[in-house]
Amino acid sequence: MKQLIALSACGILLASCASMNDPFTAAPSAIKLRLESEPAGAEARVSASQACNTPCELTVTPTGDVTVTYSLAGYQSQSVVTQLVPAGDARFGEAAEARLNPNPVTAELEAAPAPAKRPAKRRAAAKRPAAAESAPEAPAPAAPQNSPFPPPPASAFPPPSR
Repeated sequence: MKQLIALSACGILLASCASMNDPFTAAPSAIKLRLESEPAGAEARVSASQACNTPCELTVTPTGDVTVTYSLAGYQSQSVVTQLVPAGDARFGEAAEARLNPNPVTAELEAAPAPAKRPAKRRAAAKRPAAAESAPEAPAPAAPQNSPFPPPPASAFPPPSR
């Protein structure tokens, strides 16, 4: 019985240790992200959450790569991905804080293509009234008399009934 209790206690302790966060990993910190565009005044939207008009600066708390989408009337939208570079160990000369690369994020927007001009619609010609008497149908052209080919055979199918 004592062994069962001791085994259960060890199992619970191991399970609780496995669910703990790594105490040596810091929570993501806020990073100032500088946003620029050419031409200036474009709306820069960071991962569909924050937005500003360039040039501007936003504070983000990234947990991974960040996508910045630039848009401006008359220009094609453009997206730029910034990569999260995790904090390193300062003891080994690495950056002590996480950072985004590139920062500042810049985009050169291209003018949108001009919309294609639609051709002017032509007015339909006035319809002439149908003649009271229809013109007789023209006879089918006769096969040339000097043809080296024989005439086609008659159809094996009866004509359609009306």
